[in-house]
Amino acid sequence: ALFVGLVLPVFGVTNPEEYINVLGGTKSRFDMSRGNILPEAQVPWGFNGWAPQTDPDEQWWFYSESARVYGIRCTHQPSPWIGDYGHMLFMAHMVDKQHTNAGQFSAYKASQSTWLPYYQKHTMLAYGNRQGYLTIEVAPTDHGAILRFKFPPLAEGACATGLNQ
Repeated sequence: ALFVGLVLPVFGVTNPEEYINVLGGTKSRFDMSRGNILPEAQVPWGFNGWAPQTDPDEQWWFYSESARVYGIRCTHQPSPWIGDYGHMLFMAHMVDKQHTNAGQFSAYKASQSTWLPYYQKHTMLAYGNRQGYLTIEVAPTDHGAILRFKFPPLAEGACATGLNQ
């Protein structure tokens, strides 16, 4: 009877993935570990994980309290302690001669982003006009992801990729 009482409430949940806190365990730095988890959007047993890169550091590239984002990273890294290999970075920006190389990051607010295990959406606060801001969305697939870069009306935009080994 105890088993039935514990299991029955679970059957009433139609979308249990909606209860996952993707940011849980992500407040880690090299000097203080608090979980060593990356906030990846990924399908079960998928080939790649997808998460925003908030720091130019190659090993510790995500920090949950950062106010900047360099793009969406395609990663194979399960933990910052292990390191990554063959990762790629995807970023979109509005055409601006001031944003080159190391300057190609944007301010963003993690609290205003959508963090789900199967979908993420981030607003690039550095790229906007009176009609809105650039948004980047990612939805993982088995072998890759669907990325959408949505530019505000009347904006001239571009996409950039970076490949590392």
